[in-house]
Amino acid sequence: MRMFFYSAGGIMNIDLKTGGIYAFISSDETSSIVLKKMYNGDNSKNFNITCLNGKENVKYEQKSRQFVPDDIVCYSEMTVCQFIVGGLYCEKKQNRTNMCCLAESYLEIFNISKDTNLLELTFEQGHLLAMITSLMREPEILLLEKPYDMLDLSAYDTVSDIFKKYAEKGNIVIASFDKFENVGFECDEYIFMEDGEIKFIFDKENIPGKKKLVILKNSGVYEFLNCVDGKYRIDKTESGYELLFDVSDIKYLREVISKVDYDDISIKDLSMNEFIFNYYDAEVESR
Repeated sequence: MRMFFYSAGGIMNIDLKTGGIYAFISSDETSSIVLKKMYNGDNSKNFNITCLNGKENVKYEQKSRQFVPDDIVCYSEMTVCQFIVGGLYCEKKQNRTNMCCLAESYLEIFNISKDTNLLELTFEQGHLLAMITSLMREPEILLLEKPYDMLDLSAYDTVSDIFKKYAEKGNIVIASFDKFENVGFECDEYIFMEDGEIKFIFDKENIPGKKKLVILKNSGVYEFLNCVDGKYRIDKTESGYELLFDVSDIKYLREVISKVDYDDISIKDLSMNEFIFNYYDAEVESR
């Protein structure tokens, strides 16, 4: 699917294929806004679905889609099973018994009683209920806004497995996250966005490894440079110098630090967001 989103930064172009899982990552609201645009069909005439099975491509507006927001509020006094099945029965006119069985199987996976009143749901259960309802509508494009924000860690693997199996049926799963570390499942592509623009796109084979940042004061840089023997690029900052290390180099890093004055050196663990948005450009340029 080719996506075009017009923003102050220009046009967003992303290729998505059926059967794929994609993560939209931004520390601001860009990724959530993009998901909502997709759900609403904004600029849908510019979207193109790419089918892996070789069938003729279809227009974006012909694809069914469901959006699961990160803020779920339930006001009705009906039970969760009545809520799911009642809405779907009105929409799809499918066999009520079959829908009840499917709804109950999903609810059982997440340890939610089918007789639980909507008003008694926790925030986590409300979020899971919205996911279940969307999955049972069988959209060809499932859009999830920060799907793990309301979930307990114990539910991560179960939810991830459901998304993976849903994509394997030929559907597209797209989720937004505020940081890379919150992506709880392997994706075909990781799209980093900021200020209404796409900054970088990585597929699952070339996502950068974790980095550590070494911060050096002015007095310690020359001794450190002698120890690393020009192996790494060091950038000057207002307060001193910085260089990036792969986490895989940590043993070598500690050996180097043991030879110099500790007071002149500090090490910082970089999140993927910090690395991508603040340092990735410079690292690529240095290659």
